[in-house]
Amino acid sequence: MTLLRQAAQNLRLTTLPWVAVSDGTIPSPGQSALSTAGVSVTPRTSMQQIDVWSCTTHLGDQIAGLPTGVFRSTTRQTDGRTVKVREEIPPPTAMFGSAGPDPETNSEQWMFQAVWSMVLAGEAIGLITGRSKRNNVPTGVILFDPAEVRHHRSNAGQLLFDFPGQKNVTRRDVLHIPLYQLPGSVRGLSPIGAHMRLIGMTIATEEFGARWYAEGSAPSAVLETDKPLDQDETVRIQARWLASHAGKRVPAVMSGGLKYKPVSIKPNESQFLESRAYNSLQISKLFRVPPQILGDTTKSTSFGKGLEELGIWYVVYSLQPLFRRIEAEFTRHLPAGQYFRVNPAGLLRSNIRDRYQSYAVARMWGWLSVNDIRALEDLPPIDGGDIYLQPVNMVDASQALDLIMKSDSGIADALGVDDLDEFTEQTRLLAGLP
Repeated sequence: MTLLRQAAQNLRLTTLPWVAVSDGTIPSPGQSALSTAGVSVTPRTSMQQIDVWSCTTHLGDQIAGLPTGVFRSTTRQTDGRTVKVREEIPPPTAMFGSAGPDPETNSEQWMFQAVWSMVLAGEAIGLITGRSKRNNVPTGVILFDPAEVRHHRSNAGQLLFDFPGQKNVTRRDVLHIPLYQLPGSVRGLSPIGAHMRLIGMTIATEEFGARWYAEGSAPSAVLETDKPLDQDETVRIQARWLASHAGKRVPAVMSGGLKYKPVSIKPNESQFLESRAYNSLQISKLFRVPPQILGDTTKSTSFGKGLEELGIWYVVYSLQPLFRRIEAEFTRHLPAGQYFRVNPAGLLRSNIRDRYQSYAVARMWGWLSVNDIRALEDLPPIDGGDIYLQPVNMVDASQALDLIMKSDSGIADALGVDDLDEFTEQTRLLAGLP
C-alpha cells in the first residue's frame, strides 16, 4: 500500500472538533470543515501548505505593487475637432487621498490584504470609515476578515451587513469585492472551500510523511534467525545489537545463526516526489499561477518565446481578472463619469531593446511624443517634448490633391491647365472625394 493511500485512510479516522461537509456543499467564508482527507481546511490552515502560500502571496505582491489612479473622461479641442481624452484626478480629490485607505497601514499593504482575502476567502470586505466633504468619495476603508462579517436583509428587503462593533451597515458604506459570486448569492465563493478535497489531501500527505520519517514507521534493518526465540531472547538480542553497533561504523560479527538484512523503501512506496509534483500542479491551476512563476523551470519554454511570453500570459489571465474586479468596486463608489484603474504596464515591460524599438515606431508614427516616452521610463519631461510627429506622406485623403496641385506651380503648366481650381474640382469629382 502506498504512503499516499495510507495517509488518506489513517487521517479519515482522525476526530476533530469540526463538522465535515460531506454533501458536496461549499462552506461559507471562514467556516471550518473537514475535507474527505480528515484535516481541517480553512483559509488560515491552508496557508500552512507551501504551494497555497506561494500562489496567494505572489498574486497579492504583484497587484499591490502596481500604480493606481482615478480618472474621468473629458473633451479637448484638437485641430478644430472635439476629441475625448482621459484626465487623471490627483489627490486629495481622488479616492482615499494621498494617505491611503487605512491610516494604520500603507496603501500597498492594504491592497495586498485585499487581494489576499479575495484569493483565500473568496472576497475582500471593508467598512467605509470616512468620506470627502467635497465630493463624498470614500477617504477611509478598514478591511475585515470575511469570517467576522455577517449579512442579512431588513423587513423592507434592504441588504445590511454586521461588522464587529457596528451593525446594520448599508451597502453604500461597504467596500465588497467578491472574487467569484454564484447567481443569487451575496457573498463571494472561496477557492479554498470549493477545493477542500485537493488542499486537504495535500496537507494530509505532508503530515503523514513527516510522521512517517519522524516516528520511524519502517525499520532500517532486520535480524533474522531460524532458531525460535521467545520475547526475552528477542529483547536481549536487540539490546545487545544496539549497544554494540548503534552509531558506529564497525564490522558486525554474527553468531547463533543470526543474519542482518537491511530494509529499503521501494520508490513506488514513498511516492513523495510524484505526489508533491502532482499536488503542486493542481494548486497552481486552482489559483491560475503557472508553476514556472513559482520557480519550476522544467517547462519554461512551453509558452511561446519562453518566460517573456509566460509573463504576458500571467498578467492577462491571472492578474487581470483580479484587478478588474477591484476597479469595478472602486468605481462604484466614485461620482458619475469617474473611474478607478490599475496600471499593469510595469509588469509587461519587455527588455530594453524591444522597448526602445517600440518607442521608435510610436514616435515616428506620431502617437507618442518625447515626453510621453520619457514618462513611461520614469524620466522628467523636457522643453519641446510635447510635439507629435507625422510622416510627410501621411495626410488626410481629402486634402491630398490640394497639397499635390498647390505644392508645385509647374504642375498646372505641365498639364496644360489654365484654371487650377476648376481642374482640382473636376478631379475630386472623378475620384469620388468630397
